[in-house]
Amino acid sequence: MTAFTEEEWCNKVIKELTRVLKPNGWLEIMEGDLVFNPEGPTGKILMDAFRSVLLSKSINPQICQKLRTWLSESTQLLNLSCEERSGPIGKWAGRVGELACQDFCDTLYALRGVLAGTLEKNSEEYGEMVMEFVKECNENKSSFRHFRFFCQKLNI
Repeated sequence: MTAFTEEEWCNKVIKELTRVLKPNGWLEIMEGDLVFNPEGPTGKILMDAFRSVLLSKSINPQICQKLRTWLSESTQLLNLSCEERSGPIGKWAGRVGELACQDFCDTLYALRGVLAGTLEKNSEEYGEMVMEFVKECNENKSSFRHFRFFCQKLNI
């Protein structure tokens, strides 16, 4: 979700995935939107900063609607379907939620230099914000949306 710009998704990634797919072969793409439901106050500050940094690099943090459009508009793909799921984040949801939270916190810590600067926080203050984000996810029983797209290449 954070690797490609919209232009790369539209003009390179989907075209290359389609090119290497066998006729009648199936393509599956799973992506998520960087929106937590509900977002607590600290989580909103962190996520707004993260989404802002991505947008400044032409990376759409909510690319899923565009993916649906681009896949449906392809003349080489058919039978498009999409499954939308809610993924829990936090210990409240057991091992899966705990792993999702750890994975996302690892991402936030990896981006500490950029996001702490954006938020005008020192490293310690930023770390406290991430820990508050985790607390909010558990208290609010937060989740995030992810989408699985399936489509089939024409038999050409």
